Amino acid sequence: MREIKFRGYDGMDWIYGTAVLYVKETDTWYMIESGAPDDDWLMVSNIGQFTGLRDSRGQEIYDGDIVRYWQRNLEKAFGMVGDGNDFELKTRKIKYSNQSFNVPSGFIKELQVIGNIYEN
Repeated sequence: MREIKFRGYDGMDWIYGTAVLYVKETDTWYMIESGAPDDDWLMVSNIGQFTGLRDSRGQEIYDGDIVRYWQRNLEKAFGMVGDGNDFELKTRKIKYSNQSFNVPSGFIKELQVIGNIYEN
């Protein structure tokens, strides 16, 4: 079973924590960093959940990350991380710009996080 944790942006830095709260009336997300009873709720945006996977450099992969993937018949592919079991990637080649494909689980270690959709 994967570890359940989240990442959110507070306007200056990424905050990593184990609990999130969404207030519908104000359309606001809050996060607790460690989950300790005395922690404060921090206002954040751009929440992403940890997929339970790490890239080729050991970096944790979160929803919203942009990953690079090499495949034999493609020069380079990149895309936004979706679910922990498959990744929807779109290639850099224009002719593939509207297509997506799943990365087989055996190739997950070949992924490399190159950014995220919030800062790039």
